[in-house]
Amino acid sequence: MTDRPDTTRPGDAADAAAPPPARHPFDAGTLLAGLFFLTAAGVFLAGGLSGASVMGMTALVPTVLIGLGVVGILRIVTRSRRR
Repeated sequence: MTDRPDTTRPGDAADAAAPPPARHPFDAGTLLAGLFFLTAAGVFLAGGLSGASVMGMTALVPTVLIGLGVVGILRIVTRSRRR
């Protein structure tokens, strides 16, 4: 360890050569997937805490499968924007 003071200042040549941080574009697929899984978790949590079925299995299974399909399609469509 050296006792030298830090002599670098903002705006030095080393800072000027560094590239700016990359900005990530908005991805609607990620937002939709997050909302879908939070909603599904909320339905299961409500059913577990109340002891009664919040949604019947005849409605829950198709809803989950359709939701997964929509999320998957949207993720595939927006894949080119993420790369």
